[in-house]
Amino acid sequence: TICFDALGGGTLGFEIIKAMETAAVRAGKGMTGYGSTTFKKLYIYGGLNAGQPLTLWPHAGMGGFSWGVAGFLLGTGAATITASDKSRVAREIRTTFATSYSRHLTLEQMLDPVMMVEYQKQSSNNKALVMPQQGGMSSKL
Repeated sequence: TICFDALGGGTLGFEIIKAMETAAVRAGKGMTGYGSTTFKKLYIYGGLNAGQPLTLWPHAGMGGFSWGVAGFLLGTGAATITASDKSRVAREIRTTFATSYSRHLTLEQMLDPVMMVEYQKQSSNNKALVMPQQGGMSSKL
């Protein structure tokens, strides 16, 4: 069972693994004295909370040591993406996996100090799409 953490710091990863363990126990999956035997894998793919260390409490409801944590960068092969995973993404591209941008920026706009403060904020729903093909920057280089 896998899950993804966009925050990359704080206790969210712990809370996710703990919830996965609770679901496995309720489903009556294989059990040991330490918890379920269901392996839970947390992939960290974001850094919205990068200023905080990742905090896990292994003996507080995570299911013994039947879990793992890894980084996830799309295209690096760090995680196995199956044909089933690809089909799910294709089916849910406009819902679960939808992406939207709060602004579109040219390269010239990216150099504006006011804009820098805005696009460097680590917050949800505040993505900026850089569009280097637009604007007059390349003609000035």
